[in-house]
Amino acid sequence: MTFTPELLNDVLNAVRDPATGVPHLGGAEFENATFMDTAEFTGARFTGWARFDQATFAGGALFMGAVFGSNARFGQAAFEGGGAFIGTTFEDQVSFGEATFNYWASFDQATFNGEIADFGKATFMGDARFSGAQFTRSGNCTWHFGRARFETARTLGPLACSGRLSLDHVEFAGPVTVEVAAERMSCVGTRFDGPATLRVSYAEVDLSEAVLAHPVTVVSNARHRGPLPTDLANRPEATASVLSVLRVDAALLVLTDVDLRRCTFSGAHHLDQLRLEGECHFDAPPKGVRWGLRPVR
Repeated sequence: MTFTPELLNDVLNAVRDPATGVPHLGGAEFENATFMDTAEFTGARFTGWARFDQATFAGGALFMGAVFGSNARFGQAAFEGGGAFIGTTFEDQVSFGEATFNYWASFDQATFNGEIADFGKATFMGDARFSGAQFTRSGNCTWHFGRARFETARTLGPLACSGRLSLDHVEFAGPVTVEVAAERMSCVGTRFDGPATLRVSYAEVDLSEAVLAHPVTVVSNARHRGPLPTDLANRPEATASVLSVLRVDAALLVLTDVDLRRCTFSGAHHLDQLRLEGECHFDAPPKGVRWGLRPVR
Protein backbone atom coordinates (compact mmCIF):
# COMPACT_ATOMS: atom_id res chain seq x y z
CA MET A 1 0.00 0.00 0.00
CA THR A 2 1.18 3.52 -0.76
CA PHE A 3 0.86 6.23 1.87
CA THR A 4 0.84 9.86 0.86
CA PRO A 5 1.47 12.36 3.67
CA GLU A 6 -2.26 13.14 3.73
CA LEU A 7 -3.27 9.48 4.02
CA LEU A 8 -0.74 8.79 6.78
CA ASN A 9 -1.95 11.84 8.71
CA ASP A 10 -5.54 10.59 8.40
CA VAL A 11 -4.50 7.20 9.81
CA LEU A 12 -2.59 8.71 12.73
CA ASN A 13 -5.25 11.34 13.47
CA ALA A 14 -7.76 8.54 13.93
CA VAL A 15 -5.75 7.10 16.84
CA ARG A 16 -4.45 10.27 18.49
CA ASP A 17 -4.96 10.74 22.19
CA PRO A 18 -7.07 13.91 22.39
CA ALA A 19 -5.32 14.97 25.59
CA THR A 20 -1.72 14.59 24.41
CA GLY A 21 -2.01 14.53 20.63
CA VAL A 22 0.16 11.38 20.59
CA PRO A 23 -0.87 8.53 18.25
CA HIS A 24 -1.62 5.26 20.09
CA LEU A 25 -1.44 2.23 17.84
CA GLY A 26 -2.01 -1.40 18.80
CA GLY A 27 -0.73 -3.94 16.31
CA ALA A 28 0.63 -1.96 13.33
CA GLU A 29 0.90 -3.75 9.98
CA PHE A 30 2.92 -1.71 7.48
CA GLU A 31 4.68 -4.57 5.69
CA ASN A 32 5.62 -3.73 2.06
CA ALA A 33 4.17 -0.24 2.50
CA THR A 34 5.59 2.69 0.56
CA PHE A 35 5.68 6.09 2.25
CA MET A 36 5.92 8.73 -0.48
CA ASP A 37 7.24 11.52 1.72
CA THR A 38 8.71 11.69 5.21
CA ALA A 39 6.87 9.21 7.40
CA GLU A 40 6.41 10.97 10.73
CA PHE A 41 5.69 8.74 13.74
CA THR A 42 7.26 11.10 16.29
CA GLY A 43 6.19 10.18 19.82
CA ALA A 44 3.90 7.38 18.64
CA ARG A 45 3.03 4.53 21.02
CA PHE A 46 2.92 1.00 19.61
CA THR A 47 1.39 -1.40 22.13
CA GLY A 48 1.30 -4.49 19.88
CA TRP A 49 3.60 -5.88 17.21
CA ALA A 50 4.84 -3.25 14.79
CA ARG A 51 5.74 -4.65 11.37
CA PHE A 52 7.51 -2.48 8.80
CA ASP A 53 9.27 -5.34 6.97
CA GLN A 54 10.20 -4.43 3.39
CA ALA A 55 8.68 -1.00 3.78
CA THR A 56 10.09 1.84 1.68
CA PHE A 57 10.53 5.27 3.25
CA ALA A 58 11.06 7.44 0.17
CA GLY A 59 11.50 10.63 2.18
CA GLY A 60 12.93 9.11 5.32
CA ALA A 61 11.28 8.28 8.63
CA LEU A 62 10.90 10.11 11.93
CA PHE A 63 10.36 7.92 15.00
CA MET A 64 11.86 10.29 17.59
CA GLY A 65 10.61 9.51 21.08
CA ALA A 66 8.41 6.66 19.86
CA VAL A 67 7.79 3.70 22.18
CA PHE A 68 7.50 0.16 20.87
CA GLY A 69 5.89 -1.90 23.62
CA SER A 70 6.17 -5.21 21.79
CA ASN A 71 8.25 -6.65 18.94
CA ALA A 72 9.25 -4.20 16.22
CA ARG A 73 10.37 -5.36 12.79
CA PHE A 74 12.02 -3.33 10.02
CA GLY A 75 13.58 -6.24 8.15
CA GLN A 76 14.73 -5.33 4.61
CA ALA A 77 13.22 -1.87 5.00
CA ALA A 78 14.66 0.83 2.72
CA PHE A 79 15.26 4.25 4.26
CA GLU A 80 15.91 6.41 1.21
CA GLY A 81 16.04 9.53 3.37
CA GLY A 82 17.20 9.83 6.95
CA GLY A 83 16.10 7.36 9.58
CA ALA A 84 15.60 9.15 12.91
CA PHE A 85 15.08 6.95 16.00
CA ILE A 86 16.43 9.50 18.47
CA GLY A 87 15.27 8.74 22.00
CA THR A 88 13.15 5.84 20.78
CA THR A 89 12.40 3.05 23.28
CA PHE A 90 12.19 -0.59 22.20
CA GLU A 91 10.71 -2.56 25.09
CA ASP A 92 10.95 -5.93 23.35
CA GLN A 93 12.94 -7.47 20.52
CA VAL A 94 13.65 -5.33 17.47
CA SER A 95 15.01 -6.21 14.05
CA PHE A 96 16.53 -4.06 11.32
CA GLY A 97 18.00 -7.12 9.62
CA GLU A 98 19.06 -6.39 6.00
CA ALA A 99 17.65 -2.86 6.23
CA THR A 100 19.29 -0.21 4.06
CA PHE A 101 19.92 3.34 5.24
CA ASN A 102 20.79 5.24 2.06
CA TYR A 103 21.37 8.60 3.75
CA TRP A 104 21.87 8.64 7.53
CA ALA A 105 20.60 6.73 10.53
CA SER A 106 20.36 8.12 14.03
CA PHE A 107 19.68 6.03 17.13
CA ASP A 108 21.11 8.60 19.53
CA GLN A 109 19.81 8.08 23.09
CA ALA A 110 17.73 5.09 21.97
CA THR A 111 16.98 2.43 24.60
CA PHE A 112 16.77 -1.29 23.85
CA ASN A 113 15.16 -3.40 26.59
CA GLY A 114 14.50 -6.71 24.82
CA GLU A 115 16.72 -9.77 24.51
CA ILE A 116 17.86 -9.00 20.95
CA ALA A 117 18.45 -5.89 18.88
CA ASP A 118 19.24 -7.14 15.39
CA PHE A 119 21.00 -5.05 12.76
CA GLY A 120 22.45 -8.08 10.99
CA LYS A 121 23.34 -7.50 7.31
CA ALA A 122 22.11 -3.91 7.51
CA THR A 123 23.81 -1.38 5.22
CA PHE A 124 24.62 2.12 6.43
CA MET A 125 25.54 4.29 3.43
CA GLY A 126 25.97 7.48 5.49
CA ASP A 127 26.43 8.40 9.14
CA ALA A 128 25.34 5.78 11.65
CA ARG A 129 24.73 7.57 14.94
CA PHE A 130 24.32 5.62 18.16
CA SER A 131 25.58 8.23 20.63
CA GLY A 132 24.23 7.48 24.09
CA ALA A 133 22.29 4.43 22.91
CA GLN A 134 22.09 1.62 25.46
CA PHE A 135 20.92 -1.95 25.79
CA THR A 136 19.71 -2.13 29.37
CA ARG A 137 18.50 -5.71 29.78
CA SER A 138 20.69 -7.75 32.13
CA GLY A 139 21.88 -11.25 31.41
CA ASN A 140 21.84 -13.09 28.10
CA CYS A 141 21.06 -10.33 25.61
CA THR A 142 22.66 -9.52 22.27
CA TRP A 143 23.10 -6.40 20.20
CA HIS A 144 23.75 -7.92 16.80
CA PHE A 145 25.42 -6.13 13.87
CA GLY A 146 26.73 -9.31 12.24
CA ARG A 147 27.64 -8.84 8.55
CA ALA A 148 26.45 -5.24 8.53
CA ARG A 149 28.31 -2.79 6.31
CA PHE A 150 29.28 0.77 7.22
CA GLU A 151 30.27 2.67 4.08
CA THR A 152 31.25 6.12 5.35
CA ALA A 153 30.43 6.20 9.07
CA ARG A 154 33.35 7.71 10.97
CA THR A 155 32.01 6.86 14.43
CA LEU A 156 29.93 4.14 16.04
CA GLY A 157 28.86 4.94 19.58
CA PRO A 158 29.33 5.64 22.36
CA LEU A 159 26.89 2.79 22.94
CA ALA A 160 26.44 0.49 25.91
CA CYS A 161 25.27 -3.10 26.12
CA SER A 162 24.75 -5.01 29.34
CA GLY A 163 25.25 -8.27 27.43
CA ARG A 164 27.01 -9.17 24.18
CA LEU A 165 27.75 -6.81 21.31
CA SER A 166 28.38 -8.70 18.08
CA LEU A 167 30.32 -7.05 15.27
CA ASP A 168 31.16 -10.40 13.67
CA HIS A 169 32.00 -10.11 9.96
CA VAL A 170 31.01 -6.44 9.92
CA GLU A 171 32.70 -4.38 7.19
CA PHE A 172 33.97 -0.89 7.97
CA ALA A 173 34.81 0.56 4.57
CA GLY A 174 36.64 3.63 5.89
CA PRO A 175 38.28 5.11 8.98
CA VAL A 176 36.17 4.60 12.08
CA THR A 177 36.18 5.06 15.84
CA VAL A 178 34.03 2.61 17.78
CA GLU A 179 33.24 3.42 21.42
CA VAL A 180 31.61 0.61 23.36
CA ALA A 181 30.81 -0.43 26.92
CA ALA A 182 29.67 -4.06 27.16
CA GLU A 183 30.09 -7.37 28.94
CA ARG A 184 31.37 -9.03 25.78
CA MET A 185 32.35 -7.73 22.35
CA SER A 186 32.84 -10.07 19.44
CA CYS A 187 34.77 -8.96 16.35
CA VAL A 188 35.25 -12.38 14.76
CA GLY A 189 36.06 -11.91 11.09
CA THR A 190 35.40 -8.16 11.25
CA ARG A 191 36.96 -6.32 8.31
CA PHE A 192 38.62 -2.92 8.80
CA ASP A 193 39.40 -1.38 5.41
CA GLY A 194 40.57 1.86 7.02
CA PRO A 195 42.35 2.88 10.22
CA ALA A 196 40.25 2.09 13.27
CA THR A 197 40.22 2.78 16.99
CA LEU A 198 38.16 0.60 19.30
CA ARG A 199 37.60 2.34 22.63
CA VAL A 200 36.28 -0.39 24.89
CA SER A 201 35.03 -0.32 28.49
CA TYR A 202 34.54 -3.47 30.59
CA ALA A 203 34.21 -5.90 27.69
CA GLU A 204 35.96 -9.16 26.89
CA VAL A 205 36.97 -8.70 23.25
CA ASP A 206 37.36 -11.50 20.71
CA LEU A 207 39.34 -10.42 17.62
CA SER A 208 39.68 -13.88 16.07
CA GLU A 209 40.21 -13.78 12.29
CA ALA A 210 39.66 -10.01 12.11
CA VAL A 211 40.97 -8.59 8.81
CA LEU A 212 43.15 -5.51 9.26
CA ALA A 213 43.98 -3.58 6.09
CA HIS A 214 45.20 -0.59 8.13
CA PRO A 215 46.35 -0.09 11.73
CA VAL A 216 43.70 -0.94 14.32
CA THR A 217 44.04 0.17 17.95
CA VAL A 218 42.16 -1.46 20.81
CA VAL A 219 42.30 0.77 23.89
CA SER A 220 40.79 0.21 27.31
CA ASN A 221 38.54 3.18 27.96
CA ALA A 222 38.27 4.07 31.64
CA ARG A 223 35.51 6.64 31.12
CA HIS A 224 32.63 5.76 28.85
CA ARG A 225 31.00 8.97 27.64
CA GLY A 226 27.43 7.70 27.39
CA PRO A 227 24.92 6.36 29.94
CA LEU A 228 25.61 2.92 31.39
CA PRO A 229 23.28 0.06 32.34
CA THR A 230 23.23 -0.51 36.10
CA ASP A 231 25.14 -3.79 36.04
CA LEU A 232 28.06 -2.15 34.21
CA ALA A 233 27.98 1.07 36.21
CA ASN A 234 28.31 -0.93 39.45
CA ARG A 235 31.47 -2.71 38.38
CA PRO A 236 34.60 -1.40 40.12
CA GLU A 237 36.85 -1.37 37.05
CA ALA A 238 36.24 -0.56 33.39
CA THR A 239 39.36 -2.31 32.06
CA ALA A 240 38.79 -4.19 28.82
CA SER A 241 40.38 -7.55 28.12
CA VAL A 242 41.34 -9.19 24.82
CA LEU A 243 40.57 -12.91 24.65
CA SER A 244 41.89 -13.86 21.21
CA VAL A 245 43.92 -12.58 18.25
CA LEU A 246 43.74 -15.90 16.41
CA ARG A 247 44.83 -15.56 12.75
CA VAL A 248 45.12 -11.75 13.03
CA ASP A 249 47.97 -9.85 11.35
CA ALA A 250 49.47 -8.45 14.54
CA ALA A 251 51.77 -6.12 12.59
CA LEU A 252 48.79 -3.79 12.21
CA LEU A 253 47.45 -4.20 15.74
CA VAL A 254 48.02 -1.86 18.69
CA LEU A 255 46.83 -2.86 22.18
CA THR A 256 46.70 -0.16 24.83
CA ASP A 257 46.02 -0.62 28.58
CA VAL A 258 44.21 -3.94 28.07
CA ASP A 259 44.15 -7.15 30.11
CA LEU A 260 45.84 -9.98 28.18
CA ARG A 261 45.94 -12.59 30.93
CA ARG A 262 43.50 -14.89 29.11
CA CYS A 263 44.41 -13.96 25.54
CA THR A 264 45.04 -16.65 22.93
CA PHE A 265 47.98 -15.59 20.77
CA SER A 266 48.48 -18.87 18.93
CA GLY A 267 47.84 -18.66 15.20
CA ALA A 268 48.42 -14.89 14.98
CA HIS A 269 50.76 -13.58 12.27
CA HIS A 270 53.75 -11.27 12.85
CA LEU A 271 53.45 -11.37 16.62
CA ASP A 272 56.95 -9.89 16.83
CA GLN A 273 55.49 -6.67 15.38
CA LEU A 274 52.55 -6.41 17.76
CA ARG A 275 52.57 -3.02 19.52
CA LEU A 276 51.76 -2.86 23.23
CA GLU A 277 51.24 0.54 24.82
CA GLY A 278 50.35 1.75 28.29
CA GLU A 279 49.86 -0.97 30.92
CA CYS A 280 48.98 -4.33 29.41
CA HIS A 281 48.67 -7.16 31.92
CA PHE A 282 49.89 -10.69 31.17
CA ASP A 283 49.35 -13.88 33.11
CA ALA A 284 52.21 -15.08 35.34
CA PRO A 285 54.41 -17.84 33.86
CA PRO A 286 53.97 -21.32 35.33
CA LYS A 287 56.20 -21.98 38.33
CA GLY A 288 57.21 -25.42 37.11
CA VAL A 289 58.54 -28.36 39.12
CA ARG A 290 62.20 -28.48 40.08
CA TRP A 291 63.98 -31.78 39.30
CA GLY A 292 67.42 -31.63 40.72
CA LEU A 293 69.03 -28.35 39.73
CA ARG A 294 66.85 -27.75 36.64
CA PRO A 295 63.20 -26.62 36.60
CA VAL A 296 60.81 -28.77 34.58
CA ARG A 297 57.58 -27.34 33.02
